[in-house]
Amino acid sequence: MGRDKVDKTVSESDEVKVEKCGACNKEVVKDGIECEVCERWFHCKCEKVAAGTYKALEQDKALHWYCSGCSRGVVNTWKRLQEKQEFLEKEVGQLKEELKGMKILTGRVGQMEKEFNADRAEFKKLDGRMKKIESAVKEGEQKKEQLVQKEIKELKQSFVDIVNEQEEERKKEDNKKTADRDKTVDRELQQKMLEVMEREKRKSNLIFMGIKEATEEEENRIIKDIMDTLVEETDISYEIFGRVGRKDTGNTDKARPLRIVIEDIGHRRLVLSRGKKLKESSYKKVFIVPDLTRLQQEEDKKLRDKLKEIRQQGTTNAKIVKGEIVSVEEGEKVVLFTLKK
Repeated sequence: MGRDKVDKTVSESDEVKVEKCGACNKEVVKDGIECEVCERWFHCKCEKVAAGTYKALEQDKALHWYCSGCSRGVVNTWKRLQEKQEFLEKEVGQLKEELKGMKILTGRVGQMEKEFNADRAEFKKLDGRMKKIESAVKEGEQKKEQLVQKEIKELKQSFVDIVNEQEEERKKEDNKKTADRDKTVDRELQQKMLEVMEREKRKSNLIFMGIKEATEEEENRIIKDIMDTLVEETDISYEIFGRVGRKDTGNTDKARPLRIVIEDIGHRRLVLSRGKKLKESSYKKVFIVPDLTRLQQEEDKKLRDKLKEIRQQGTTNAKIVKGEIVSVEEGEKVVLFTLKK
């Protein structure tokens, strides 16, 4: 691979072959390196081979070195080989796609062959039946009539059986639908009864929102103060039923609604109608609402959303009255929206 110098101790009679540099054509005495492709020698300086590279090539005979001319040829050859490989890979890919298509086509042919064989078997069956019929015809008109009558009878019986079976299935389906409908009606009636009972249970209640949770004594004092603020002229009998829902231990500032029971309908309506006065008192954050069931809350939201929509459309005198949105036009009440069925 490399050459340091020519041994000067070789005798005159010995031939010493001194290679010439393939770049400068001068003798390569030391710091020479041989190309493994063209097998010509070059000065390291002429081929710009660094000292470290030369040393590595001298120490490791497994390393290869090519001159600049051969390197370009190797690179070009590598490129051509790479292009050829890409071309071959593309051809192989196309062949694979064609093979895939041939497999699909083969599968279709196989399926068609199966269908053809099935049809041929069916044709054989039909052919057998035709031969039997021809044989029956040959045996005589009377026998043929008997066979025909027998087949007609069997067909009629089969038809009757099919009709009876379908009628039986229809009856079963109708019975099932009727039972399901009865169950649905019973469930709806039960839900309506439970809703009526729940509304009846809550009709004497009022819900106070925004009262911070405190001791029972402090809450009683706050409720009494609110009652005195709203209806100071009337002594109203009420009972504090307690907080609604479970206490949120993660948020101590969040107060649960407080349920108050007022048996007298007139007093309850009076407290509810004067609830807006609290905004002018020290209880600005407290407001009072009826104790509604979940269904009533959903219906109330629908009414309020619809009322907002109607007012945005220009009917500013619309209001909610007993589950309906109404307006008064020329002295007459006009129902604009209702939840009643």
